Amino acid sequence: MKKLYDLTYWLKANSNINEEEEKILNLLKKFDVDIIYTIAPRKRNFAYRINDEIYGFLGSIFFNTTAKEIIAINQALKEIKSILRFLIIKRKTLPLAIQKLITRESSSVDQDKNLVLNESQ
Repeated sequence: MKKLYDLTYWLKANSNINEEEEKILNLLKKFDVDIIYTIAPRKRNFAYRINDEIYGFLGSIFFNTTAKEIIAINQALKEIKSILRFLIIKRKTLPLAIQKLITRESSSVDQDKNLVLNESQ
């Protein structure tokens, strides 16, 4: 049975952020994963040095998968050299802020569809 998980990760400062984010998403897609929402990596300062780095890029991906797949995903993420740290958390629900963003995005898509339909009539 699939459950909700949150992958939060730190990328090295000298990484090609878009390329590395795409690499992580492609890795997840290789497994039995349904991606729900992605928060693009943003530059953040560390509270302490990690491998002589003082800042990095923090991103998150919310997805559904089985517990068995998490073990394989964990091992595969360890092989990506541009990831300084990562954490996979099992969640009961999406954070409220993410739920609001998803609702807003889906309602704006519905409004856009209605606008296109009204203009074409």
